[in-house]
Amino acid sequence: MLKKISSLAILILTFITTEAQRELALKQVNVPHHYYWREMYVPQLTTGPSSVSWSPDGTHVAYAMAGSIWIQDVNGTASVQLTDSRGYDYQPDWSPDGKTIVFVRYEQDAMQLHLLNIETKSTKQITSGGDVNVDPRFSPDGTRIAYVSTRTTGNFRIWIGSIVNNVLESQPLSSPRKTEIPRYYYGEQDHQLSPSWSPDGKSLVFVTNPDVLHGSGNIYSSRVDHYNPVLCAMKKPTGELLPIGLRMEVVLFIHPTSADNGISFGLLRLLKKDTPFNLVMEILMRHEPGGLPMVRI
Repeated sequence: MLKKISSLAILILTFITTEAQRELALKQVNVPHHYYWREMYVPQLTTGPSSVSWSPDGTHVAYAMAGSIWIQDVNGTASVQLTDSRGYDYQPDWSPDGKTIVFVRYEQDAMQLHLLNIETKSTKQITSGGDVNVDPRFSPDGTRIAYVSTRTTGNFRIWIGSIVNNVLESQPLSSPRKTEIPRYYYGEQDHQLSPSWSPDGKSLVFVTNPDVLHGSGNIYSSRVDHYNPVLCAMKKPTGELLPIGLRMEVVLFIHPTSADNGISFGLLRLLKKDTPFNLVMEILMRHEPGGLPMVRI
């Protein structure tokens, strides 16, 4: 009996030691406290639908489920599987012409962007280099893609590019910036997350954390041709909302509304000046092209 207990103890100790020594995936991400950004930002394994995207005409949605990309008529119940690979496919975004979908594929310890032809179901990889590339977003005219990448620095930063000869040739939205305060979770390099195009394609709305001590940051906007971030929304440490909005940690969109003459940001709707905030606690909301309704996970 003692021999069995001793053997079991050795087995448990060996297992614990093995677990402690296991190498982490995505080591190219140069951000401290891996458990934090892994659980809050990079794609997570799931068997249910996630990461929804409207078709340009508003009749279908694309989404990720069980490692593949699917589409479905919003008025029907049948879904069509578009991808089936050895990797894990996630975060689809529909092109304005409705012919292609850009998405993330996690394979061989990297996350690369791929382009999917909806009619033929064929795919082609448009990024390379072993980086982590996530959050791809087509510009309104379909000529550019904004996305978040660890390219060159290992930190999450927004890049913008166009597809030339089946390759996404891109440049960073801005130069790297170091914070001027001691920061625990995200390190000294500022990050840029969750890009969303303005309707005219001249600006991006995104999350960044210049000199933010805790949390992922606040909502900023900037022209893509001249980086000059303007604070759009933030939250006090006490939880009290400032008049300009609320801190965000999820995918954002920007959409003008005629009813209240405001702008919708992800979970937050900014109403007319001098009116209360209407805070909508929904996750990953997307407007149908041209207006309401919204789709959400």
